[in-house]
Amino acid sequence: MSIRNNFKIKNHTLINQILDCSNSKKINLKLIKVKSHSKDKWNDEADKLAKEGLCSENLLEVQNVITGNIGVVPM
Repeated sequence: MSIRNNFKIKNHTLINQILDCSNSKKINLKLIKVKSHSKDKWNDEADKLAKEGLCSENLLEVQNVITGNIGVVPM
């Protein structure tokens, strides 16, 4: 995939970080788009955990990340 096409994907930096991490750890990962509000059990569980994390006081400190040729500073 070209860098230009990469920027057209929503959340491209996050997806690239996940893929880079899985590749470096030799994890076979398949990402599947699930339509929101589809009553999918695992999508509903992920939504619930995301909401819990949003309200949590626990913070994750992240350093600068390099994804391919693109430098990213998480905010």
